[in-house]
Amino acid sequence: PCDMYGLPDWNLAVKAVQESHTRHLEELHHMGVTMLRIDAALYMEPALMSSILNRFPWDVVYQEWWHELPLPGRTDVFGLYRDLKFMRRVSEFLAVQDISRTQEVLDVDRGDFFIHPVEAVYPTCFHDGRSDEADPAIPTFKNGLGFHQ
Repeated sequence: PCDMYGLPDWNLAVKAVQESHTRHLEELHHMGVTMLRIDAALYMEPALMSSILNRFPWDVVYQEWWHELPLPGRTDVFGLYRDLKFMRRVSEFLAVQDISRTQEVLDVDRGDFFIHPVEAVYPTCFHDGRSDEADPAIPTFKNGLGFHQ
């Protein structure tokens, strides 16, 4: 079961919960979804979650991972880690650096020192991925056009 700050959750050890999650993932897969981000993955038991996830041939599964140390072997059964520092480095280049330095973003080869690049996925945006340095008066996809942060 998930243990995120003692909040109520789905108990993945219960067969009915596993069946409910499996049906939901099956619906997503049949709709054409091929990639998943697992929210609050740190708080989930990898064996239980992977027993549900691995019933379908996903192209990519990645774990929402903040700044915690990666756990050895977890990516073998659960999916890649999100490298948050990589995303932050890219967003800083795109949002605050001088436009003439934009080419340098291609030189960013990794973010978090503790997440090996083979076990990482590098999304460049997510629900709260806007740079802290960006001007809030300038609309972006995450700040005015599509969503409000």
